[in-house]
Amino acid sequence: MVLDLGIDGSPIGVELLNVSKNFGVSKLLLTSTTSFKSPVTISKTDLEMTITVFAKFRNANVEKVSVLRGINYMNLQAGQIAMAC
Repeated sequence: MVLDLGIDGSPIGVELLNVSKNFGVSKLLLTSTTSFKSPVTISKTDLEMTITVFAKFRNANVEKVSVLRGINYMNLQAGQIAMAC
């Protein structure tokens, strides 16, 4: 995961790497993504991002979740932020 930060240090974007592997789904399913939501929790020492992807596959609504954790080595301000599309 690559987290893009604004001038004030708040997340403004995210690039997900190896998405099909992290979610355990085919790339075909990911092409039918209808939306996603992703709350980001930042503590003094850690980052946690819970990504939920919603997709339409064979006339069924599919929801897949992946949790990513990392170290807050940039000393980002603690808090919680939500990203959605």
